[in-house]
Amino acid sequence: MYNEGFTDIEIATFLNVNRNEVITWRLHNKYPRNKKQNKTSTLRKSLKPEQIEQMLLFLFYLDNMGQKSLEAGKTPDISAFMLEYRNTNYIMKTYSYL
Repeated sequence: MYNEGFTDIEIATFLNVNRNEVITWRLHNKYPRNKKQNKTSTLRKSLKPEQIEQMLLFLFYLDNMGQKSLEAGKTPDISAFMLEYRNTNYIMKTYSYL
């Protein structure tokens, strides 16, 4: 979400967390804040709102899995994640090209 240009407030609202948690994460990772942009990102132009929501949710789950793997001292297994995600999420079954 951050890489797509979403602001701290937008990310916090989507994740249903306090804005300060997003700010703390961003500062910890040494990222500058995203400023509200007047132009729409390519992702937002090319996908329907429900598709954007599903993609952001996918990225959230992927990031979460990666962080948990690293905290456990393991290398994230992207292939295993993709298999599990495809088997448990409707959107991946609907859009098989993903």
